Amino acid sequence: MTAKDKAKELVDKYKFYLGNEEENIKEAKDLSLIAVDEILNSNPSYDDYGGDGWKIIDNSDYWKEVKKEINNKL
Repeated sequence: MTAKDKAKELVDKYKFYLGNEEENIKEAKDLSLIAVDEILNSNPSYDDYGGDGWKIIDNSDYWKEVKKEINNKL
């Protein structure tokens, strides 16, 4: 999933829970940013097994891009 798609998904999920009203978009964005900050603060990475064996993949750049997209969204 692209960072732009993930940003839209997060904002839309929060917007839905807030009543899906247009005036809730700012609050939905704020809540999405809190969620992404929590992910970034948790040092996001995952183990991947490739041809060279196990390695840790840092995906913090992805989440930084998601954060950027949320800030740019709507």
